[in-house]
Amino acid sequence: MNFHEHVLFQAKTWPEKPALILSDRVVTYGMMGQGIRGVARTLAAAGIGRGDVVGFQIDLPSWNLILSCALAHLGAIGAAFGGQDPIDRLGVAFKAVIGQTDLSARTRHRCLVMTERWFDLAPETRPVRFEDDAVIRVVFSSGTTGTPKPLAFTALSLRERLQVVRLSIGYRAVDRLMILLGLSTAYGLVFALEALSCGASLVLPPDTGAAIRMAALYGAEGMIASPRAAELMIEDLRRSPAPMPALSMAVIGGGLLSPALAEAVMAHLCKNAVCVYGSTETGAMAWAPLDRLRVPGAVGFIASTADTEIVDDQDRPVAAGIEGHVRTRSPADARPYGDADPAAFGFDADGWHRPGDLARIEANGLLILTGRTDHLINSGGAKTAPETIEAAFAGAPGITDIAVVAVPSAIGRPAIVALVVAGADYREATLADWAARNVRSATFDRFVPVKAIPRTENGKIARGEVRRLAAAALGA
Repeated sequence: MNFHEHVLFQAKTWPEKPALILSDRVVTYGMMGQGIRGVARTLAAAGIGRGDVVGFQIDLPSWNLILSCALAHLGAIGAAFGGQDPIDRLGVAFKAVIGQTDLSARTRHRCLVMTERWFDLAPETRPVRFEDDAVIRVVFSSGTTGTPKPLAFTALSLRERLQVVRLSIGYRAVDRLMILLGLSTAYGLVFALEALSCGASLVLPPDTGAAIRMAALYGAEGMIASPRAAELMIEDLRRSPAPMPALSMAVIGGGLLSPALAEAVMAHLCKNAVCVYGSTETGAMAWAPLDRLRVPGAVGFIASTADTEIVDDQDRPVAAGIEGHVRTRSPADARPYGDADPAAFGFDADGWHRPGDLARIEANGLLILTGRTDHLINSGGAKTAPETIEAAFAGAPGITDIAVVAVPSAIGRPAIVALVVAGADYREATLADWAARNVRSATFDRFVPVKAIPRTENGKIARGEVRRLAAAALGA
């Protein structure tokens, strides 16, 4: 069975049970099943059917998930994108594009506007069963360094990805799961689909402030969040402490956790917290409880659900403790969609994927990230990951957030620029003096105040946009 069939089964079995708990309403499984049938009928009337690829940007979580299931019900392929994504440059020929408002100003594709009438009562119809090798869903890479790229799940690889969540992440005993991730991301999507397939109730807050209130009010037992979302929740809790007594498990993934943030998660959110490392292409490949990750850069122990190695520049595996390139392959891989060149997505001819991370694997299987091949900053001949430099600014005066990048400049070498979110007491000279005394891994050419650090939907720093803003500040 595929995910939409599981959700419809839960709708028959537990029609009164909450499926989606939102800030302003509760959607039961019975309501969700009826919504899937109504939306599927509307889509069919619009000419959407088996094999069609339909893009959508739907911000309402209930509509987003019902639309995902309705498309699969018809045998169509859903592809959710973000509000800032360039629709016509995503590399997909959509049969139609669906939004809550008319998206025709952003695309040349046929546009449909989703409304309440799509949910009108409809008779039960038989769902389409996808063959194992048929594409069932298109997702997009995070776009951290540029335009998101399309990746395809087959019915089999998506089931494998959900199996990784079910067997290895460990939230299977949680009946009420709070998700603080965008549903257009593969990370948020697979957790949501797995929870609904198992009949759990999803708590879907609109922001981190509401998350604390809703976790307490609705008894959220588990939480899935990005490091940035966890950080924002902790800031709120430090200002206004509030109990979340039912919360017994937290999974933090989608970005690197500093040791300080890991300690704060266990102190303020949940002692039983797990770090997950993976990619859109291959899913989770390492994880561990946060209290086992005391080494900077540690993200978890290599999982048995994927083959993961560290290799040198000639793709030769290296010994334990030696830094090299991460490569991995798994039955849960999302592969490049259509005729796209696999090499452009980091896949080689043997199916190995390189996510672009540098790391080492210790003798006990602990994976420790040391940087990214495309982000390393060269300062005086020493190459350092920007995440390492940014972590060194913990406690820096006058700033609340920072992103570091190297950009071409007129000074004969790349300029090292830090975008900073300034506090009320920010002074560039004070920060520069502090950095010169406390941050030895880089010498800065410029600090540029910004309103907010550009981030992806998963909370990762959008390095491509940071680089563009830094270059603009330098006049490059």
